[in-house]
Amino acid sequence: RVLGRVAYGLKIRGRKNLQSIKGAVVTVSNHFSYLDILVTRCCLGWRPFKFVVAPHNAGGKSAVGRSIFLGAGAVPVATTISGARKFNECLDKCVSKGKAVHFYAERAMWLNYPYPRPFLSGAFTLAARNNVPVVPMFYAYRKKGFLRRLLRMHAPMTAYILPAVYPDPALSGKHRAEQLCLDAEAAVRAACEAHVSAVR
Repeated sequence: RVLGRVAYGLKIRGRKNLQSIKGAVVTVSNHFSYLDILVTRCCLGWRPFKFVVAPHNAGGKSAVGRSIFLGAGAVPVATTISGARKFNECLDKCVSKGKAVHFYAERAMWLNYPYPRPFLSGAFTLAARNNVPVVPMFYAYRKKGFLRRLLRMHAPMTAYILPAVYPDPALSGKHRAEQLCLDAEAAVRAACEAHVSAVR
């Protein structure tokens, strides 16, 4: 948490949008830095959480690396049919225990790309299946100040925690997930536009 503050000069907007949700929640965000998991940790505070990562980002072939990532809460995406069943069971169990589950819903990281990209369906399918809210988050860079330019530090970052979107009980499972995805994408696009206007 301290490293996230120092390394990124992190500011967090909208904490109450997440703090007001006491039970399980699915969070989604853009993914444009190798260390943005630090930002996610700061946003979620002390809430227990898991985060979904690609298998090659879960410590690789190193037993020590895998232990560190798994201990930090990483859940590697399944690559087989049998693995997918266990993957879904694991996430459903996390939600049943009231944990947060974080997805970098764009899946792949685009280094330093400042705009949101379309979300994939996995996070929203999990939320719809378990009838839990989705809290969209958007991570954005600010301009460097004099000191950060002088010390060649990383550009500072602002994390926007946006209002939760909820599954529509009138929709079926697939359509419920699709609508959640559309609502989250719209919220993130609006946050991006507001941020760009503010830092001009």
